[in-house]
Amino acid sequence: MMTQRFIHFLHNATLVGTLLLMSACSTVLYQANGEYTDEQNRSRRILVQWEAQKYYIPFVDADVDYGSTSLQVECLPDVFLDSRSDAQQGFVFVELPQDFRLVAGAPEDRIGKFLVCARFVGNRSIDELSAADKARLQVLCESKFNIPFLPPSLAGYELSVGQADKKEETLTCRQ
Repeated sequence: MMTQRFIHFLHNATLVGTLLLMSACSTVLYQANGEYTDEQNRSRRILVQWEAQKYYIPFVDADVDYGSTSLQVECLPDVFLDSRSDAQQGFVFVELPQDFRLVAGAPEDRIGKFLVCARFVGNRSIDELSAADKARLQVLCESKFNIPFLPPSLAGYELSVGQADKKEETLTCRQ
C-alpha cells in the first residue's frame, strides 16, 4: 500500500516537474516609430515603446503581461507619462485637466479624473498591434503652460510597429 502511494506520488511529481520544465516565458520589446515636423521645419522622431511578457505554458491559454510603456519625442523632453489600457478607449495616455486642455474638435473623453490626451485611432489597444503593423497616434491635448510639446493631431501621426532587436531606446536630440 505504501509503495503504491509512493509510486503515485512520484508519477504526479514527475508530471508536474515535466510541465514546469516545458513552460517558459519571454519578454519582447515593441516599438512604434513615426515622425512630426517641428517649428523649424525639421523632421523629428516619435517613439512609443512597450514590453510584452509572453508565457508559454503547455495546455494553458496564458495571458500576455504588458510592462512599461513610454512615449518619447525627439528634442521635446516633456511627453505624456501616464498610460492606461481601457476597454472602450483602447490604449491611451492620460493627463490631469489642471495641466492640459483638449484642442478644438477633440472628443472630451475621460478616465476618472484624467483627460484622454493621446490614443491610437480606432481605440486600438497595444495587444492588437503587431510587428509590421501601422497605427495612428492621435494627440488631443496641449499644455496649459505653453511648454513645447508634441503638436496636437486629430488625424494622428502614422507609426510603424515593429519588434526591437535591442533594449529600450532613448531618443536624443539631433540638431
